Formats: sequence, structure tokens, C-alpha cells
Amino acid sequence: MFLGRYFYLLNIYFLQKEKLSFIFYRRCFLYSFCIFAFINIV
Repeated sequence: MFLGRYFYLLNIYFLQKEKLSFIFYRRCFLYSFCIFAFINIV
């Protein structure tokens, strides 16, 4: 799926940007994962 690739690339982008805080990265990852799971269920 396109959204799956988008979230995957987004996670790689955040991993490479170590300047961002770890909490912010975790929050974005959890939100993207929940949205992706919700779209798959619906």
C-alpha cells in the first residue's frame, strides 16, 4: 500500500534526523501506526 510505504519512509526520515527529540519521534510513530492499523481494519 502507498500509505504503508509513506509511513515507512517517514520513520526512516525521523531515524536519520537525530536532532529531533526521541519523545516526538515515538509519538509520531505511534500515531502513524494507529492510523495505518485503523485504515486496514476499516
